[in-house]
Amino acid sequence: MSWLKRVLGFGGPKPAGKIKSPARAAELPLGLSRTRMISLDRNLKQLLIGESAVVVPDDEKVWAVGTVYFDQGKRILRFYLENKGYYVLFVMDGPGPDDIEDIILFEYSEVKTVASRAELRHLVGPGSKIGVPYYELDDAEYTRQWGDEDGHTEMTPMTEQVVDAEEKSYSVRHHSILYARDLKLTNRREYLFFSAEENEEGCVSLSTAIGVTLKITDIAVA
Repeated sequence: MSWLKRVLGFGGPKPAGKIKSPARAAELPLGLSRTRMISLDRNLKQLLIGESAVVVPDDEKVWAVGTVYFDQGKRILRFYLENKGYYVLFVMDGPGPDDIEDIILFEYSEVKTVASRAELRHLVGPGSKIGVPYYELDDAEYTRQWGDEDGHTEMTPMTEQVVDAEEKSYSVRHHSILYARDLKLTNRREYLFFSAEENEEGCVSLSTAIGVTLKITDIAVA
């Protein structure tokens, strides 16, 4: 079980009190950085057919790196690929590049622009399906990972610091919730991640991403 649940509890991650600068290259795992190429094991695509909704992408360069910091050096790293439909997420159990706890490949299934706060409340508020203990999508049932309420739970706030391939730095505010389900594959789970995201210009969107566990041996970096 990831420290995201084990250490920080079922209420979801609690960000560190002070916003830090984006992660430096020396702090990034597997030698990853912007413009580096991520190649995933070719056998993984075949392995996931019929097991997960995630379609493994071809070799892709990293377009941007996002960092969410927590207390005691814990952090989440998002490596956004040039194919904007994917990112690879690292859960880091400490400040060093080798402190890898989990790796998940996420594929966006939907990104919806939200026109107003009222629309956002309709999509993720107490009357919505997002936030209840179980969520069904495409005949698969996922169990909520954050929040121990019997009914609806609020989404968890996080602030992500992003640096893109043009070295532009900006922040994105997230209100997120994570679901998961077990797969028949050994040591792999499928995740469902909802995030209401607001950029520095005040534009709000609701993203839905489906992820699957990766192993370090699944990844090559060039």
